[in-house]
Amino acid sequence: METQFLRPFDTSSEAPLWRLVILDEKIVVFAWHHCIGDGLSGFAFHRTLLKALQQTQRQDIGSLVQVPLTAKFLPTIESVVNVSPPLMNVLWEILNILLPTSWTPRATAWTGNPVGHTPDTTTRVRIMQFSALDMARFHEECRSQSATVTSTLYALTISVLSRIIQDMEHLEKYKTIAASIPISLRSLTGATEEDMCECVSTHHTYPAFQPEFSWRLASKYASALREQKTASPPAVGMLGYLFGRYVPYFTGKYDSKRDRGLEISNVGRIVTSRDDTWDIGDMWFAQCDSYVGSALKLNVVGTPSGSLTLTVTGGRNATEDTFVDAFTSLFEARFAEIVKSGLQTKGA
Repeated sequence: METQFLRPFDTSSEAPLWRLVILDEKIVVFAWHHCIGDGLSGFAFHRTLLKALQQTQRQDIGSLVQVPLTAKFLPTIESVVNVSPPLMNVLWEILNILLPTSWTPRATAWTGNPVGHTPDTTTRVRIMQFSALDMARFHEECRSQSATVTSTLYALTISVLSRIIQDMEHLEKYKTIAASIPISLRSLTGATEEDMCECVSTHHTYPAFQPEFSWRLASKYASALREQKTASPPAVGMLGYLFGRYVPYFTGKYDSKRDRGLEISNVGRIVTSRDDTWDIGDMWFAQCDSYVGSALKLNVVGTPSGSLTLTVTGGRNATEDTFVDAFTSLFEARFAEIVKSGLQTKGA
């Protein structure tokens, strides 16, 4: 993954904004630019590839492949969903851009190290995997607490980051964490799980430091995420107020405080049939966006067997190696505590 992140796509050329890499270890790497697909688009590709492999007999295939003439692009989000942001949202975002950082919520929010001046996609990757048995217990505990997997991972991550940050003296000025979670809009746009598209919005929060894991926060955020299914589209509409000046918008983030410290992206579980000739034994999902994006990203994907893979990514200059290592170590320990507490409760 780290090698793939060092190979950015050239958006100024006509070259495809995706690539497929086949490794000897029976690993298929599909990399794509976010402007042509959201996280669930990776699922769409692998499902389609798996389906094609099931139906294809061994044969020689030429270097030229005929693209189906019936293939069509999906309608744009704004053509099927109302993404117009309320006036107050527009004014608030304008103020966030114009006002000094010290006057905004980001002033006391942890967002990792500031964005540098020279773009660098060097990204460190840490992988955590949890067994199908542990995930079954984790799911059961989440349901009993009126929480979801995503909201519980959110509360767990906030507790871990809070503990680590508070233990570092040079970070004592921070009181909150600037966090975000992508919200899929596919249920609103009509896009299916087989479509490769960009149907996503984002929910931003500034949770206060909470060093101990809280089921109350997990349950409360589960409710917030349900509301965001219909409340988040206006965030997409805000892009229209850039009037196409996307490059200046992002380069304007250089040499300044980072916008976000944490992003959690859960693409769910990919399900396959074990009776098929071809199958997916394991899966990893990760994002780059390491230069101006969130300092730390928690990328979540469930495998066909029921296990869970969490890929932690962070730019080389966004956080220190020791910080990322401390995060993964404490996260694994606290995840195990949740599973263990569920077993104790069940056995009581």
